[in-house]
Amino acid sequence: MQDYVFNDEEIKIAISKIEQKNGFISKIKDMDLLRNEITKVDFTKKKPEPTDDSMESPAIDFRK
Repeated sequence: MQDYVFNDEEIKIAISKIEQKNGFISKIKDMDLLRNEITKVDFTKKKPEPTDDSMESPAIDFRK
């Protein structure tokens, strides 16, 4: 999936799924920055190890 550029609608759908799965509410603060951050994500089928900063970004706020 490298070099794939997600459009705004795909990003919003993915965020909606994250909200539903985790019981979060989100607010996109900067769509351009969020899109840029997503392009740097290394997508894999392995389950990632959770970290304290795994849900932090200056581009979007997630809260319970």
